[in-house]
Amino acid sequence: MWKSILILCISFSGCLAILETCSADRCQKLAPPVAPENPDHLFPSVERLEAVCPAIRVAFDCILEEFSKCADQDLEELATSDNETLVAASGIILGTKNLMDDLCDSTTQIHKAYARNIGCIRDTMMAPMTMPLCAFEAKGLYGTYKFGEEEDEREHHCIVAAHVFACISGDVLEQCGEEARATLVELLKRTKVLKYGVCTPQSILDLKTKYIEFLALESERRIIFEKVFDMKKRRK
Repeated sequence: MWKSILILCISFSGCLAILETCSADRCQKLAPPVAPENPDHLFPSVERLEAVCPAIRVAFDCILEEFSKCADQDLEELATSDNETLVAASGIILGTKNLMDDLCDSTTQIHKAYARNIGCIRDTMMAPMTMPLCAFEAKGLYGTYKFGEEEDEREHHCIVAAHVFACISGDVLEQCGEEARATLVELLKRTKVLKYGVCTPQSILDLKTKYIEFLALESERRIIFEKVFDMKKRRK
């Protein structure tokens, strides 16, 4: 989980395409190695997390330094920029760094909730049929939603990804309980990867209006969508 987010943060060809002098190679080399086939690397146990936290901190400090140097501004300043690419990149990096700081601090509420629930979350998400079934559901419903209309690639990726995550979160709720679901949603919300890395502002607008109305989402999935995309709860 953290490794894939870290790779996204330091993928300057995506986040920082307009800053041609940037290079995050040295930052990626500082990050702990990961084996994609190892569930404890993708969804680290508390013991694994504690072991890699020092290296994660060093890698993120490197990212912040490189980013600020290339942009000639602090990330906090870039977060209010008129440039959408910079806002997205700084949002993902700052959100993920702050999350990892809290996950690496055993006194925080998110660390404690993570410790209590990561085992069940990991087992549920790594179950053979979880992802295929959620992806099948998401793609099928999106196809019905856009039937007869021209599809937009970015909108497609955004809505399908958001629906898959809502579906998985529902499975986690059923198998692991409310705290586990809330923890998973909080992890994705704070990284802002879905909001900035996958979706466009227009896609988010469609999610919170037309798509939710099309699905008539039950309250649980509606809450997930609202939290991940920082939506204001709609008044009846």
